Amino acid sequence: HMGSAACQSASLMKKVMREIKKRDLIFIDSRTSPDSVAYEIAKKEGLLCSYNEGFIDSPETRVKMRERFDDLIAAAKKKGKIVAIAHPKGETIAFLREQIKRRRKELEFITIKDYFNLDDFPQPNE
Repeated sequence: HMGSAACQSASLMKKVMREIKKRDLIFIDSRTSPDSVAYEIAKKEGLLCSYNEGFIDSPETRVKMRERFDDLIAAAKKKGKIVAIAHPKGETIAFLREQIKRRRKELEFITIKDYFNLDDFPQPNE
């Protein structure tokens, strides 16, 4: 996550958010830095935005992923919905497939499009 330092700069994030807005994109702050100002600036700029509640696959052991996933589920139940990030690695994909199958009746796994209740996902203006 090379943007961690950039996400701490209010002036840089204002420029980035204005460009994102011009292109009708959504912004998700991965929150790789506790000092990130990106989400707050995205909100002020009027963007569709959210932030990462946690990385599912960090650390990458199955036991740790399950513990982290349980924490994220608790947060989702409390808040109604959350954004969580996972990297497209073999073990993570297998874990998520298993969890989606096991927890299908308990949870609804949705796309970012559904998170924002979008009928048509915004496409970048070219």
